[in-house]
Amino acid sequence: MNKKQKNLLIRILAAGVCMVILAFLPLDGYPVLRFLLYLIPYLTVGYDILRKAWKGIMNRQVFDENFLMAVATIGAMVLGEYTESVAVMWFYQIGELFQSWAVGRSRRSISELMDIRPDYANLEEDGQIRKVDPDEVEIGSIIVIRPGEKVPIDGIITEGSSTMNTAALTGESLPREVGPGDEVLSGFINTSGLLHVETTCEFDESTASKILDLVENASSRKSRSEQFITKFAKVYTPAVWSIRRLSAIARWPWRSCRRWSGRSWERRRSGGHGSTGRLPSWSSAVPAPLWSASRSAFSEAWAAPAARAS
Repeated sequence: MNKKQKNLLIRILAAGVCMVILAFLPLDGYPVLRFLLYLIPYLTVGYDILRKAWKGIMNRQVFDENFLMAVATIGAMVLGEYTESVAVMWFYQIGELFQSWAVGRSRRSISELMDIRPDYANLEEDGQIRKVDPDEVEIGSIIVIRPGEKVPIDGIITEGSSTMNTAALTGESLPREVGPGDEVLSGFINTSGLLHVETTCEFDESTASKILDLVENASSRKSRSEQFITKFAKVYTPAVWSIRRLSAIARWPWRSCRRWSGRSWERRRSGGHGSTGRLPSWSSAVPAPLWSASRSAFSEAWAAPAARAS
């Protein structure tokens, strides 16, 4: 892990410890104190996300993952769901840590792969050996590979025998024994004997050059699905965010009307002297005098048969 990854790991652990401690504290009767205490792990683990979201807003690149995380967690904080807000930011940072670690490993592997690029080739001409650039070597030329040197271009061994370290290309840990007639690929490392190799391709078509070209251009070559996802996200993310905001705004008058109508029902049922603490029933729609008279008439009608029987 590099310094940045270690710093993120420490912040994740510190925020996790704070969340565990706060879960056991009796803070239900202290809303302000509870908010301030949960703000500590939230800012500890997520201050960089908030900063990136603000920079995105200032640079007019609003709808990215940092902005969405900021909106979601701040919204949870406003609604009083402090635990959920911190937990969302905490798990997101754990994912960022694993992603950073994986990318770091890939970069180290690419750096090691770049070591297979040969710097020169020993070209043999008229019994003389001279160092040339690998691009200058033509097909069918004879090159000499000394112990400890890399194979610059693919070819066939014409003279000599040795052992080759092929770990850079194949990942094999055991050296490979080679001799006359065997094919060697660019990127192999000659570990023992002197070899004479007849080239079978140009440097640009060699194995090492093709691998390095694929690695170097991998980030600029996106598949059709990746290109579609990138274009779709630019439309989908702001559309979903806008719809969610509009739905929240549209629901506010409806909820206010329901709350006001509920209170009016309670006032009418209690005769205008405050709420009874019970839900409104059908009787609350009847005026109080009429309801009293109807109840008295019903009681008298029910008691009349009993009085005649006695």
